[in-house]
Amino acid sequence: MNTKAFRKSLAVFLLLLFFPPLAGPHRVLSAEKGPPPSLDVVVKIGRLEQSLKVIDALAAAAGQPSGMPPSLMIKGMLHGTDWIDASRCVVLGVQVQDPTPDMAVLIPFKKPNPQFRDAFQAVTGPDYYFLALPPGAGNAPKALETVLAAAARSRPHVSVSAAIAIDTLLKKAEPKIQQALAALQSIPPERIPKDTPVTPAQLMEMAERALETARQLKTLTLRFNLSDQEIASEMALKAHAGTETAKLFTRKKGTSRLGDYRPKLPMTFRTQPFQMEKILSLIGDMFGAVYQHMGIDFSRIFEMSTHFTGEMAGGITFGKEGMTLETIYVLKKGTQGKAFMEKIYLPLLDHFSQAIQGAMEKQGLAPAAPIFTRLPDSTVAGHRVYGVRFRYPLPPEKGQAPEAAALLKTFGTYGARMTVIDNLLLSASSDARLKQLIKTAGQLKPGPAKGPLMRFDYDLSLYLEALKTVPGFSGAGKPLPLVGKVTTVLGMDHGRVFMRSKMKTKDIQTLLAYFKAGPSPRIPAGSK
Repeated sequence: MNTKAFRKSLAVFLLLLFFPPLAGPHRVLSAEKGPPPSLDVVVKIGRLEQSLKVIDALAAAAGQPSGMPPSLMIKGMLHGTDWIDASRCVVLGVQVQDPTPDMAVLIPFKKPNPQFRDAFQAVTGPDYYFLALPPGAGNAPKALETVLAAAARSRPHVSVSAAIAIDTLLKKAEPKIQQALAALQSIPPERIPKDTPVTPAQLMEMAERALETARQLKTLTLRFNLSDQEIASEMALKAHAGTETAKLFTRKKGTSRLGDYRPKLPMTFRTQPFQMEKILSLIGDMFGAVYQHMGIDFSRIFEMSTHFTGEMAGGITFGKEGMTLETIYVLKKGTQGKAFMEKIYLPLLDHFSQAIQGAMEKQGLAPAAPIFTRLPDSTVAGHRVYGVRFRYPLPPEKGQAPEAAALLKTFGTYGARMTVIDNLLLSASSDARLKQLIKTAGQLKPGPAKGPLMRFDYDLSLYLEALKTVPGFSGAGKPLPLVGKVTTVLGMDHGRVFMRSKMKTKDIQTLLAYFKAGPSPRIPAGSK
């Protein structure tokens, strides 16, 4: 087996592992199946008219070459949308089974639309149309119609939502996964490419550990909402009760050291205490062989994590001098600051950087400069300060795109001054900023941990201002628009972990207009 064929087999295996609905081709739906207890995938579409209005506004800001709003194309395809009952959801369902999945969609109506019915060969229900997917695939199962009709009764709260039953999908896909693993295991050693990142045996071990974790998951839910005010999204994973993953996804009451720390920087981040070592242990179990191939000793990363509570907070800004950052990390009580920095933390940074550099050199992409460099130490406010500098691992200039090279050259280098005070690891871009951070840290008092597990706020105006300093940036020379922040939070509780992001709709319109082609485009009023 040559390298290309082996990698193709590996890709197919990973596809079956993480996307089991793709394990078989589509077929004509049949009507002889019994009623499924639940569907493997359910997608609900609501607030259609409102969503189309927002999509049209965004398309107009970006500049439509044809001048035709997207909603007109959708309405043309559906023979209008005024007949759809907006008080209920349009529902799409998928039931994965051998040899191929059943798929159908149910559209509730407030008045019949014979043109739609005839065009899509839809079955007419009492107040809905029901059709197999893809259209024209035949008669959809009656049991699927019953389930979707019940699901459509829910009132639409978001534009689009999807619920995916990970546990049942994995059970259905596992025979094919095991078959793919057996095929990999049977490959003779002499036919395995020497440059493959993992051997079949290592891949088997990684797969078994990944499957062990995946079996503990119950559902994946996705939500996406378009409104005049904001565009928001959510992704959530739910684990089966009583499993180790459910325990990992459940927050316990804890104490925060950084609750009163408010970084005065345009881009900020914050995490509450969490089980960092357990998460890293899970990553190491599944992908340790890949790190080993890169020359990274993952056990050292795990050892480092056992000294942190997981709580940190800080901020970032950009300017002509590059990136400026300040951060406070909370160490576990009993950690000796000087020994931790000199025997664990700094050596690990050096080891990690050397491994990345070595991996690049093996591929003929030797970095243009060292990734990690120790800078002279100093003393600030009576505390020992360690100096380091990081460079983004830039390949040789001849292998870079000019715009990317300019961006990374401007913002790809970061100098840090670090010290430990009590159980706080402080990091800042300069001794002067570190001195102020030391003062701030001395005023922090412990308190109950509140808020989401993680929160990130990004000031887009500042980011654009920084990008303007990069040669070749498409917005250079244009007047900057006034936009707000993008907010992302990560939370977990009761065996569920979720990530939510939101951004003001007017800000997205503003950015689309700013980047569209043409000299000095008209910038809509910002929402800040």
